[in-house]
Amino acid sequence: MNGLKCYLAFLINGLAAAYFAWSGMVVWSYALLMMRGRFSGAFLARRGRGSSGSASPNAAVLVIGLGLVFGCCSGGIERL
Repeated sequence: MNGLKCYLAFLINGLAAAYFAWSGMVVWSYALLMMRGRFSGAFLARRGRGSSGSASPNAAVLVIGLGLVFGCCSGGIERL
């Protein structure tokens, strides 16, 4: 049942992403920035896994998340 749920979520999200991309509702500079952050975060998380305690990655996620929130709210993303 979980596999079916994951497949349907993938299908629905893929169709929604295709619709938004083809209809011109995607701001590609933001989308590419988000993709770069996601992949670099996944890479760093994979490299750092197991080398530190559980509090260190949680603190890093908190600091990075707050930095992104405050950076975007202050207009910092417009400079990118």
